[in-house]
Amino acid sequence: MRSIIRNAISCIANQFPDSQRELRLSHCDLHIRIAIVQVRVAIVEVRVAIYSKFVAIYSKFVAIVQVRVAIYSKFVAIVEVRVAIYSKFVAIVQVRCDNPKSQRRLGFPTSLSSDREQGGLSRVAAVRLGSGRVVVVTIATNLDYRNEFGKSQRELGLSQCEYVNRNAIVEFGKSQRELGLSQCELRLSHCDLHIRIAIVQIRIAIVQVRIAIVEVCITIVEVRIAIVEVRIENKCFEIGLGCDAKAVISIIAHRDATQRSLIQHEYKELYSEDLLKRLASELHGRLETAMLMWMHDPVGRDAIVIRKGLLPAVIDLCAATEVICSRTPSQIQLIKETYQYKFGVSIEQDIGKHTSGHHKKLLVAYVTTPRYEGFEVDMEMAMKDAKDMYEAGEKRWVADDKTFIRILSERSSAQLAATCTAYHDLYGGPLQKVVKGKTSGKLQHGLLTILKCSLNPAEYFAKVLRKAMKNSDDLTLMRVIVTRTENDMQYVKAEYLRKYKKTLDDAVHSATSGHYRTFLLALLGPKC
Repeated sequence: MRSIIRNAISCIANQFPDSQRELRLSHCDLHIRIAIVQVRVAIVEVRVAIYSKFVAIYSKFVAIVQVRVAIYSKFVAIVEVRVAIYSKFVAIVQVRCDNPKSQRRLGFPTSLSSDREQGGLSRVAAVRLGSGRVVVVTIATNLDYRNEFGKSQRELGLSQCEYVNRNAIVEFGKSQRELGLSQCELRLSHCDLHIRIAIVQIRIAIVQVRIAIVEVCITIVEVRIAIVEVRIENKCFEIGLGCDAKAVISIIAHRDATQRSLIQHEYKELYSEDLLKRLASELHGRLETAMLMWMHDPVGRDAIVIRKGLLPAVIDLCAATEVICSRTPSQIQLIKETYQYKFGVSIEQDIGKHTSGHHKKLLVAYVTTPRYEGFEVDMEMAMKDAKDMYEAGEKRWVADDKTFIRILSERSSAQLAATCTAYHDLYGGPLQKVVKGKTSGKLQHGLLTILKCSLNPAEYFAKVLRKAMKNSDDLTLMRVIVTRTENDMQYVKAEYLRKYKKTLDDAVHSATSGHYRTFLLALLGPKC
């Protein structure tokens, strides 16, 4: 009977994670495709905006051409008015030249050139004959004026204006036709793009519906598997069989927080009993502690670790300090809400009650100060903070802890990493060494945790695991493995191998034994 149960459990443990990974990978692939489609839609919208701007530019050009045509038309009208004025002037001159009285009033210039120099006031020439009589010959200036001015000025002006007007009209017609065609093409392309965008959006909606269906199917499968696992687990707890620790480990260790929550819920629905209490009664020693810690969700687990670390009966301030100082601002906010919900008191009140001195100031500042979580940095601020840290540390006989607390509790992880780099460039040494040499106790532990986690959290936890196994500190060992398994355990394992030339799996295997070892190795995952 026991071998049948073990075989069934091993089949479920080996087959379900692979299928679930495939479903999650397909889910991620669908999200990636949706993102690519959205990027393409954005590119199309940008192109439409560019085409709209081109249309606006062409419209302005058409308006400019229309203004020029209007100006040319006014110029033609002015020329025509001037031609009419000159025609009237010619008629007046002709009338005066035909009248004998006007001829006598005109006088006799000495020469034709002097007559021209006088501005053309008289168009007559005097000829003296041998008999002494004077014959006044009136030159038909009106005919010359009409021939010269009418042909040269009038015709030239009209032809020039007509030429310009025709060119402007032709250019305007061509540009208007071209712009009309281009506008039609752009409108058609715009409509086509809108249709394509609508089609893409419909496809995205269909994909999202399919994703939702897949997620529902995954949830149904997880619930069914949770029910099967609960029944198998209950068989392991039946009287007479005892507790089959390997079967429990093979079920629990390979499930994420959501699946573990479903298992607990279904167990309580089926058997009206709390699974955590049943595990606590069936398991013992270090395996019990690690298993119960693993059964909680990550945020609730961190809240419990902090609470136990602050209780007077336990007083494990190092664990509480490590959890607080190694979490991101968003994680700390969730921990604060969960802590208030679970224990009916704020985390700030417990910190203020069970800690003291600069250590209390650091923890309170770190859980209450909002910080930026992005990757952008301010290099001027980094240089200033590096100088302030130097003034507060190496330059003083006694360190100014308030400056350390202020900078490390207010800056983001990326900003602190830039400050460490600036400090090394300015003063030729690591900032961690200054903090380690100028501070002590729990304050030093908290400051170093903040600095090291801002630079490389995986390297920090690899060192903590190494120290815990070296000192046989099982509580720290299981706490770090359990809390980092669903976070960055693969990076921790890579850093451990890089620093100590030994895999973390081999190190845990050497430092532990029994079912406790089996459980921790199952949490670590496949050996890299």
